[in-house]
Amino acid sequence: MAFDPAIPRWPRALLPQNWGGALANGMLTGPTPFVGAPQTNVSPSAVLQWRLENIPLYDPPRRAAPRSGRVHAFRALYSSLQKGGPVYMPVMDWRRGPRARAGLPIFGPLSAFSDGATFSDGSQFSQGTGDATIAVAAAAQSWRVAIDVASTIVPEGGDWVTFGDRAYLIEGAWPSDTIAGRYELLLDRWLREAVAIGDVVEFADPFCRMVLQQKSRGQFFPLQLGVIAYASLDFIEAYWK
Repeated sequence: MAFDPAIPRWPRALLPQNWGGALANGMLTGPTPFVGAPQTNVSPSAVLQWRLENIPLYDPPRRAAPRSGRVHAFRALYSSLQKGGPVYMPVMDWRRGPRARAGLPIFGPLSAFSDGATFSDGSQFSQGTGDATIAVAAAAQSWRVAIDVASTIVPEGGDWVTFGDRAYLIEGAWPSDTIAGRYELLLDRWLREAVAIGDVVEFADPFCRMVLQQKSRGQFFPLQLGVIAYASLDFIEAYWK
C-alpha cells in the first residue's frame, strides 16, 4: 500500500481525552419469532467506527504569548474532514501494544517520503520498526493472516494491527509449531485488500484510513472566553472496493 501524502494524519497534538472503537453492522438480526431466539447472521465486512471525545482546543499554559497552535490545526483539518476528506487515524493504544509489553521503544524515527514530501498538514510518519511481515499471501476477504515476527514482540488477542492502510483487531494469535517467529492471526473482519509475502505489518503505530461521520459534520466549536474549547468527533472506516 502506497501512502497518499495528500491525506493528513491525525496529529498527536490533537489527541483526545477519551477514545474508542467498535464495529458497525457486525451482525444482522431478524424478527423475533413466537418461540425461540431470532435468527442472526454475522457480517464479515463490518466497518470500523472510531470516536474521539474531548479533543482539547487550547494550548498548554507554558506557551508564552497567544499562538494559533491547536485551534488553527483543528480548524484546517476539520474543514477538510467535513467535506468528506479522509484521514489516517491512529488507534492510540500505544501503551498496551506488543512493543510496550516487550519493553521496546514504541515508535520508530520520524521520516518524510522518499522525495522529501510530508503529509498535507506538514506532519511526517514513523519509519517502520521492522517487527513483522506477511509470511503467506492472503486474498482480500480472508479472515486469517500468517505473519513472521522479526523482533521480540509477541502478538496476542486484543492487539490492534494495520495491513496496508486498514486497522484490524486481533481476536486470536497462535505461534507456529514448526517455524520460529511465525504466528497465525485471526482478524475481527475480512481483509480489505490482498496482502503479499513481505508486506509490512504495523504493530508499533496502527492506524486506519477513516472519514468523518455525517453526524459530526457542520458542528460549532465555540471558544469559551476565546481561549478554551473541546471537540468530540465520530469517524467511520473509509470506503473500500
